Amino acid sequence: MLLSSFIGLLVFSALPVFNIQCDQDQFDYMMDNWDENITIDCEVTVDGVVFDRCTIRIRGDSSRGERKKSYRVEFPSDMPFQGRTSWNFNAEFLDHSYARSWLFSRVLNDMGFPCFTVSHAELYVNGRYLGLFVQLEPVNEAFLERVGLDTEGVLYKAQRDGACTNIYDDVDSLWSLKSGSGTGMNDLVELISLIEYCSPDDFQEFMDSTFAMWGQSGLVRMLALNAAFANNSTYYHNYYLYRDVHGSGKWIMLPWDVDKVLYDNLGISYGGCTNNNWYDNPVHARTLTVPYFREAFMDSVESVFDNWLTDEKLSFWCDSLADQLIDAVSRDKLDGTDPDGFLAALDSLKSNMESRREDLAIQFQIKYYPFRSFRSDTLTTGSLDITWSPTQDPAGNPALYTVWVRDSLGAADTIAVYSGLTDTVFTIPPLPPGFYWWTVETEKQAGWRITEATDRYNPFRVVEPSVLEGTLGQSTVLYSSLSPYYVPEEITVPPGGSLTVQPGVTILFGENGAVNSLGNISFEGAAGDSVFLIAEASSQGWRGIRAENCSVSMDCTVISGARGYDSAPGSDFAALACHRCDVSVQGSVFRNNWSCVKLHRGTVSVNASSFIHNRGELFFMENGEDALITSSEFSWLTDPVASSMDGIEFHLCRDGWFEVKDCVVSHIDGDCIDMNASSVTISETRVSHSTDKGFSIGAPTGGSGSGTTVTVNNTVISNCPIGIAVKDGASFTGDNLLFRSCEKGLYTYEKTSGMGGGFAWTDNSVFEGCVQDILQSEGVLSVTWSISDSGQIPGQGNTAGDPMLTVDGYPLWNSPCINSGNPEMNDPDGSRKDMGAFFYPSHFTGLCVNEFMAVNDAVIEDDWGRTSDWIELYNGTSYDLDAGVLVFFGSDSAAADPWSPPRGTMIPARGFMLFWADGADWKGGNHMPFRLSGDGGSFSLSRTVAGSGALSTLEDIAFDAQTPDISTGRYPDGGEWRVLETPTPGYSNGSFYSTPVRLGWPSPNPCSTGAILLETTVAGGFAQIFIYDVAGRHVGTVFDGYCEPGTRQFQWSTAKLPSGVYLVHARCSGQPPASAKFTVLR
Repeated sequence: MLLSSFIGLLVFSALPVFNIQCDQDQFDYMMDNWDENITIDCEVTVDGVVFDRCTIRIRGDSSRGERKKSYRVEFPSDMPFQGRTSWNFNAEFLDHSYARSWLFSRVLNDMGFPCFTVSHAELYVNGRYLGLFVQLEPVNEAFLERVGLDTEGVLYKAQRDGACTNIYDDVDSLWSLKSGSGTGMNDLVELISLIEYCSPDDFQEFMDSTFAMWGQSGLVRMLALNAAFANNSTYYHNYYLYRDVHGSGKWIMLPWDVDKVLYDNLGISYGGCTNNNWYDNPVHARTLTVPYFREAFMDSVESVFDNWLTDEKLSFWCDSLADQLIDAVSRDKLDGTDPDGFLAALDSLKSNMESRREDLAIQFQIKYYPFRSFRSDTLTTGSLDITWSPTQDPAGNPALYTVWVRDSLGAADTIAVYSGLTDTVFTIPPLPPGFYWWTVETEKQAGWRITEATDRYNPFRVVEPSVLEGTLGQSTVLYSSLSPYYVPEEITVPPGGSLTVQPGVTILFGENGAVNSLGNISFEGAAGDSVFLIAEASSQGWRGIRAENCSVSMDCTVISGARGYDSAPGSDFAALACHRCDVSVQGSVFRNNWSCVKLHRGTVSVNASSFIHNRGELFFMENGEDALITSSEFSWLTDPVASSMDGIEFHLCRDGWFEVKDCVVSHIDGDCIDMNASSVTISETRVSHSTDKGFSIGAPTGGSGSGTTVTVNNTVISNCPIGIAVKDGASFTGDNLLFRSCEKGLYTYEKTSGMGGGFAWTDNSVFEGCVQDILQSEGVLSVTWSISDSGQIPGQGNTAGDPMLTVDGYPLWNSPCINSGNPEMNDPDGSRKDMGAFFYPSHFTGLCVNEFMAVNDAVIEDDWGRTSDWIELYNGTSYDLDAGVLVFFGSDSAAADPWSPPRGTMIPARGFMLFWADGADWKGGNHMPFRLSGDGGSFSLSRTVAGSGALSTLEDIAFDAQTPDISTGRYPDGGEWRVLETPTPGYSNGSFYSTPVRLGWPSPNPCSTGAILLETTVAGGFAQIFIYDVAGRHVGTVFDGYCEPGTRQFQWSTAKLPSGVYLVHARCSGQPPASAKFTVLR
C-alpha cells in the first residue's frame, strides 16, 4: 500500500489545551488525598469555549500514587464536549511514547472494530501546567451509540484483577455493570456457568450461538488484535463484555486500558494464561482450543500485520506523533521522560511490534496447539485421577506433558512435578492431607516455550476419611466433625435401624460403594451446609442407594457420580432405588449420575430440587401410591446410557394422587414427561427442548392406555417435535396452555395396533410458532376458545392473530388473549378467562404496600448481602398475583421514571414480597432504581391497565423522617399504618406485641466436640438464629428463614470455633428476641 493512499487515514492537528479553573485549596486537598474518590467542581475552557458546571477527579488504580495523576472530567449534559459528557485524561506514566493506547485505538477504529477513541491534549489547572495527556473516550452508553450498538444492551466491565469470566470469579466485587438493567448480573453469571459446563464437543456450536464470533466486531478478530499487540494481560482485567439483549442476544468483547501493549513479554503465548496469579480466561483460552476458531484466528493475526501494522504505516504514524507531541513532552516535567526518551520510546515501539510479529510467526510454525485439561474431583482420600485433551505441533508431532502440583496461586510452592508423560490420563500419587491444585503443560520447545493447558487451576483437597464398612449399628449418626466418611464397599442399614447424616457431612464412595437400607435413612443437610454423596473418583463412579420398606429423607443433599445400584437398566438402576418406601427429597441436587430416582410402590414428595446433567431417567415411579413433585428442575438429560430415558415417567400409577406443579423439564434426550396407564395432574410447569415429545400420554408397551387420564393446566410446552402426544385410548384434558415452536402442537394417534387413538380436549390456549398446531390421526381432538398465529383452528371461540406475549409467555397489556377465553370461565381474579398459560390480573383489591423501611442498618440483608432499604407488598387475595404488571415511582409520579418488576414475579396468595429500594436496578430481580430517604419522602404504586396501557394509581405513600431499623407498617396486614419497632420484612405484621422468643439452654454446655443442641419456641414468621463471639462478630448462622409456630430443635456444629464464650441470638417477626451463652472448650 502506497504511503499516499493511507495518509488520509490520519490527520494531525494542533494539540487541544484544557484550561481548568477550580478552588485551589480543594484541588490541593484532592491531590494530597489521592487514594480517596474526591470530586470537585470546576470550569473548563477549550479553544475559547467556556464549559461551566464541570467536575474533575483523580481516576485510575495503581497510577493514583504516581507523581503525575490521571483525571476524569465531567461536562454538563446540556453542554457536552465533542458530544460527550465524560472524558478521561491518562498520564500514561508507563508509556513514555504516549503512543500505545493511541496506536491500538487507531488501528481498531480504522478496521471498523467498536473501540474507544484516543487523542492527545494538554492540561492546565489554575494556570499551572499539568502536562501532556492521552485523552480517552469512556466506554458507556454514549460510546455504544457512537459505534452503533444498542444502548439498551448490557455492558459489563472487568474492573479488577481476577475478572476472568471464570467460574472462580467473584462477580460482585470484580465486575461492574456500566449500562443496561433488568437482569442484574444474572446473565453474566449464567454466561460464566454455561462456559464452564459446556462440553468440549459442543463448545464450537455454543460459542457460535452465544458470542458474535465473526465480522468487524467478532470475537475471533478481537483475540487476533490482542495477540498482535501482545495484549494478553487484558484477559484478567480491564475489558468489557457487551450483550445485545434486544437484538441477536449475543455477547461482544470490547477492549479497554491498553497502555501496556507491546511493552514487555513480547514472547507471550497466543493461547495461554496471562498471569500466574490468576485463572485463565475461557473466552480466550478455550476458544483457541477449537481448530476451526484457531485457524481463523491465525489468519486474522496475519491480516492485521499485512494490512494495518506494516513497517511503512508504523514509521509514518510514529514520525507524525513525534512532530506533534515533542514540544509538549519537553514542557512536561512530571512524566519521567524528556524528548530523547520520548523518541527512543517511539523507536522501541516500532521495534517491539516487529519482534512480536516475528515471535507469533514462530509460534504458529512450531508451538503445540492450545489444549484443555478437564476438571478433576475436588476431594480425594489418596491418589487423584486427572485427564486432559491431547495436543500436537503444526507438523503433527504429539506432545510430551508435565504435571505440576502446587499449593496456591501466585508465588506457590511446587509440591510435585511429573515429567515426560505421553498419555493424557495420569494418576497423581497420594499426598499428605491439605489443599492443592494441579496444571499440565507441554514439554519445552525452542529451549523455553511451553503450552499450558487451559483450565490451569484445578483445585483439590486430600483428606483422611472415617471409614464405614459392613452392617451399621442400630442408630448410626454421621457427624460433620468426623467428615468426610469413606465407603469402599456396600454398607447396610439393618431392619429397624436408622442412619442419620448431619449437615456438612461428605460421604465418599469407592467404585463398589453403596448403601443397602432396610432401616430409615435421614440426610439432614441445611442451606449452605449440604450433605454430599459423591464418588471418590468420578471416572469410576459409585453404585448408589437401595432402600426397602423404610423411609428415606433427603434435605439439602447433593448426589453425584452414581452409576446405579444395579449396573444395568432395571428396577435398581438408579442413584436412589426404593421399594415400598416413603421418600422425601427437599432442596437437593442430583447431578452427573446415570439414572437418578426409581420408585416402586410407596409415596414420594419432591420439592425445590434439581436433577441436572445426568445421563439416565431423572424420575421414575411404578405402581406408586402418591406423588407430589413441586418447584423442581429436571434438565439436561443428554448422551443417555440406554434407550427410553425420559425426564419424568409415571408407569401404572392410577390408585392415588400424582401431581407435578411449578416445575421445569427441559433439554431431555427422550420425552420430557411420559405417563403410561397413569392418572396425573400437571400445572404451572414449563416443558421444552425434548428430542421426542413434551408430554407422552399413552399405554405401557403393547398395552392399552384406557384408564390413563392426564390433566395439564397453565403450562408452557415449547421447542419439542411433538408438544403433547395422546395415543392408544388415553385421555387428556388441557386448559390455559401455550404451545410454542413445536413441530406438532397437539397430536392424537394410534401407536399400538387395535388400541385406537387418544382423546384430547383443550381450551383457552395459545399456539404460537408451531409448524402444525394440531394433528388428528386417530381418536378425538377438540380445541376451543384458543388463538393461533398461523390461522384459525376449527372449534368454538377460536381466533387467529399474534398473541402478543413476552419471551417467557406472559401476555402484554395489549394482548388479544386477555379476557378472550371461554366466557363461562373466570380467571382467579374473577375476570373472564384469558388465553394462554398466564393470566393478566385486572383486579387488585387486597394488594397493598404493607410495610417499608427507609433506614435499614442491620435488620435484613438483600440477596447481595447488603442492608438495603425495602418496601413490602402484601397480596391479600386468594390467588398468586403477577407483580410484573405493577409500576413503582420513587417520587412524584409526574416527574419520576417508572419501574416494574420482571413479569412472572409472583406474590403468593395471602403472602408478602420485598422490593429493595437501593437504587441498583442493574442487580435485577426486585432491586429498584430509587432509594428511600431517611429524612422523609414519597413513593407510589400503580398498575398497567390491560387494553389501554394506562397507569392506574393504587397507592401514594408519603412519610416523614425515619428512625434507623424501625419500619412503618400496617397492623394488622392491610390495616392502619403504625410504627413497628420490631420490623417484619417479608412476613406478617399480625404477631405484633406477642410473647418473646423462648430460647432453651444450649446443650451440651460447655461443648468440647461435635454440635450443640438449640431449642426455640416462636409464634411463627421470619426467624434468625445467629452465633456471635464476645467481640460481637457474627461467626455462624443456625437458621435464617421462615419458621412455623411452635417449638423446634436445631443442631449446629462448633467444629470451626476456637475455645471461648459465644452468644446465641434468636429473633422472630414481631417478637422480642432472646439470647443465651455457651462455652467451647478444646
